[in-house]
Amino acid sequence: MQSKHRDEWRKAMENEMKSLNDHHTWKLLEMQPGHRAVGGKWVVRIKRDPSGKIFKFKTRLVAKRYTQRPGIDYTEMFAPVARKDSTNIVPSIAAVQGMEAENVDGAIAFLYGDIDEENYMDQPDGFEDEKYPNMKCKLHANGLTSSTSTLTQWDLID
Repeated sequence: MQSKHRDEWRKAMENEMKSLNDHHTWKLLEMQPGHRAVGGKWVVRIKRDPSGKIFKFKTRLVAKRYTQRPGIDYTEMFAPVARKDSTNIVPSIAAVQGMEAENVDGAIAFLYGDIDEENYMDQPDGFEDEKYPNMKCKLHANGLTSSTSTLTQWDLID
């Protein structure tokens, strides 16, 4: 990585990898015949405070779902999304009615779905296992952001 913030980005990536490992996002395995691995990509973003000062380096590892083929790598894709007005009004109604409401962290919703298909991803750039460089990440329960199969799963959780 060629950046003056290289160390900060590396630390943010390490934190993301720790979170993905803690959530058992994948298992490193030899890929089964008839399957194909998609690549992974680091998405990076600098968060700034109101004065413009950097306060956080945010990274996310995503699967390159645009390389997945319908009917081969996945069978179904939909991602139901509530309108912002709806998500804002529900807590207001609960407060006025004296009801209790629970908070849901939608930012990590992809970590709570189960994947029906067998999907593999290349090991993340910069975090390849030196002992097993040719193995692939088999994505499983607790899918990875942007894997096509995980888009459908958040809505299906009981």
